[in-house]
Amino acid sequence: MAEDQAPNRALAKLSDQTLAPARSLAERTLAALLDRSDNALAVPRRLIVAADGSAMFTTIGAAISVAVDGDEIVVEPGRYVEHLTIDRSIRLSGHGARDQIVLAPPTPEAACIVITRGAPHLAGFTLDSRPRELVPELQSDGVDWHLLQITGGAPVLEALDLAGRFGIGIHGAGTKGVVRLCSIHDGLTGISVRVGAQPTIEHNEIWGLNIQGLDISWPGTAPLVRENRIHHVGIGIRVSGGAEPRIEGNEIWASEVVGIRIGGRPIAPLVRANRIHDGRGQGIHVFQTNPRIEDNEIWANQLEGLCITGIHSSPSITGNTVRDGFGDGIAVLEGASPTIYGNTVTGNAQHQIRVADDASPVIGENVISA
Repeated sequence: MAEDQAPNRALAKLSDQTLAPARSLAERTLAALLDRSDNALAVPRRLIVAADGSAMFTTIGAAISVAVDGDEIVVEPGRYVEHLTIDRSIRLSGHGARDQIVLAPPTPEAACIVITRGAPHLAGFTLDSRPRELVPELQSDGVDWHLLQITGGAPVLEALDLAGRFGIGIHGAGTKGVVRLCSIHDGLTGISVRVGAQPTIEHNEIWGLNIQGLDISWPGTAPLVRENRIHHVGIGIRVSGGAEPRIEGNEIWASEVVGIRIGGRPIAPLVRANRIHDGRGQGIHVFQTNPRIEDNEIWANQLEGLCITGIHSSPSITGNTVRDGFGDGIAVLEGASPTIYGNTVTGNAQHQIRVADDASPVIGENVISA
């Protein structure tokens, strides 16, 4: 093959006009990548990474260092132990089976990837902090141990597999982006959204986490959380600290403590059309806050299907079906004053609706049967 033609694993057709003809194709390609003048290669470019040395780059970090907005970095199967920072709008994607393209953190404290700005697109590979010795002890110094940290920009994370430790941290006012079709499992917390971030989190599978599937907190934090499957976790979704997410169409089951917990401040998130079932604790627990809880189906939980507590709790609870639980269907306790209207509450082993003496709910037009 002639030197001026691009082989399958090369990057692009290269001009020899400004490069010494005695250089190898690899040397000339790298020189052109580093050239910031008008003679540089046209973008977008396709940069290939292979840990076995069969491509231009053997590390992902080396490819990122020369990439510019619009470039695509393609990662071949292999194990890459790296800490990467992405601050531009590039595409980083795996080529081959996702579980054969593995990025691991270099130390227990380091993230695999930190995204600080831009609109990068990441797809089709695995981030894994296992084995167990790479899972750090929980700290009290504010350090986050996420495999993938997002502090700015609007990235798209698609079809990634994250295993171990904390999965994805999305923190920062104005931080947006999408987390879609990812698998997050066998760690502590799946996704945390804080400090005013507003991403979309949809169609993910989240399971096997000791603490919680999603942790959403801080005033101004307003993600859209829809159509996710969250199961076999401590808490399915926890909302606190003034956050106002929209939580719609998710299926949450086999939680150890509660499917959705909302509390901490007088916030008004929307919880609509979710399916919450077969948990070892409560379906939904609301305390000291005022969400709208609409059109959810809650069944077969070991404790209350829906529990409202606290003198500042006055949520609107409408159109839900709460059935076949092993405790109360709906419990109103500790001075709470919800509006409970137009729900179907049936087949629960204890009370269908239980109201404590100090509570003052407004209850009307519900269908109630033992």
